[in-house]
Amino acid sequence: MALPDTSNFLVSEAHLLLDEARKEKSERIKDLGEPIRLQGKAIDIIIQGGIAWIAESTATVKKIDLETGKSLQVYRGHTAPVTTLTFCDAVPGCGDRKILVTGSWDKTIKLWDTESRRLISSTDAHQDFVKVLYVFPTVGLLVSGSSDKTVRFWDVSQPSERRLLPSLGSISSHSRPVECIQGNVTTNGTIILYTGDTMGVIKVWELSRESGSNPRWKASLKQHLDYHRTRINDIHYGNGQLWTASADETVQVSIDPDLMTEPKIKLPRPIIHPKQVRCILPIGLTDGL
Repeated sequence: MALPDTSNFLVSEAHLLLDEARKEKSERIKDLGEPIRLQGKAIDIIIQGGIAWIAESTATVKKIDLETGKSLQVYRGHTAPVTTLTFCDAVPGCGDRKILVTGSWDKTIKLWDTESRRLISSTDAHQDFVKVLYVFPTVGLLVSGSSDKTVRFWDVSQPSERRLLPSLGSISSHSRPVECIQGNVTTNGTIILYTGDTMGVIKVWELSRESGSNPRWKASLKQHLDYHRTRINDIHYGNGQLWTASADETVQVSIDPDLMTEPKIKLPRPIIHPKQVRCILPIGLTDGL
């Protein structure tokens, strides 16, 4: 008589032991570092000085004082977890960053006045979850990425107006949900857009604005980067380098193609981690990241 396959039982027991060890560790270190307690999970965070702006799974955004841990403002209006947030200027290029922009599982993009907490506008932006937002402040352009596999362009040149965001174009070449967006404006004014998806594909685009009375934005593909095996979790551009973090347990660093004409520049080796890499922290004290 054949013996039963016990490999599943052994794996299950190992998982139970691992879960128990994690719970014990979590309980042991729960008060280290004076943590700030939240009602839900923090999905996206932006730090501005001593202030944290947090997108929560509770369908809210909170402005929190990092020194006291107190909530200074709460933004309510989304009907599902808030997945991403960013800021844009009240007047493009002025640098005031007074307008809060949020995206959610409810498929909308909302704009808020950070002085009054007033909801300015709500736009049905995608056919699935809004996962990421990025603003090019000097040209008043908002870029959104979604689980519907598209990237969309929005006009935020007059963000204080109570109106739906005007659509300025889209990209539909990704075959998987778009998780990450990053941008760069070159010294000659060229706008470069980086988009990453859950398949591990990163696409590099050059954006140009069409002429006419109602100009739209056009994206031309410059590069297709496929050195990751699976999901892109984070992208950062700085000092001529593109840093990408992936669920394939690596961080990859690629050099701006415009700098690759210099013969001495070598491609850095992948930075290998024991588990998936969820994010990259830019360090402001150095020239790079």
